[in-house]
Amino acid sequence: MALKQLLWAVSFIIVLLCSAGCEETSCINPDEELSVQLGYPGMGEWIPIEEGDDVLVSPGSQGWGLMVEVNIRIAGLSADEGAYSTAAVHIVRLSEAREQLTAPGTRMLAALCQDDDALMSRNRRVEFGEDYMLFEELEGIDEGFDALLSIEVEFHDGTLFSQEVEVHLFRDELSPPED
Repeated sequence: MALKQLLWAVSFIIVLLCSAGCEETSCINPDEELSVQLGYPGMGEWIPIEEGDDVLVSPGSQGWGLMVEVNIRIAGLSADEGAYSTAAVHIVRLSEAREQLTAPGTRMLAALCQDDDALMSRNRRVEFGEDYMLFEELEGIDEGFDALLSIEVEFHDGTLFSQEVEVHLFRDELSPPED
């Protein structure tokens, strides 16, 4: 009986390995144009951030510094071409004198293939610069203010794609007060 179970288990593993080897890895929908888009964070379905949307500013995951979390979607590109591209996401306050609120820098973009044949990088932190470590240092956040949320992705072949969205940044009323 043990030999029969062992043979069955080995056969099952071989079938799994063969089916994994045949799996489509291109992750490209040929009908979709190349695009980069910012969306709300989370592990569920894709929800794009659109013009005029409210976007939450929250304390950093280590308890200091401010951040915005986003998902990044890349469509019309194979996994091989897009998975290890670089992305820069910035927040600029929209006022008479535009002010960049995020720290400069570019990050590697690790994106995974999704069911809709797009690449997705989930729950990416967009960190504010060192001048904005606390809510009290970010003038106007208690009332909220308009900002430009922009992303620029450079693919490994040097191609650039970007998106800019005007949003309304706000602080969650439930965020703990700072001392």
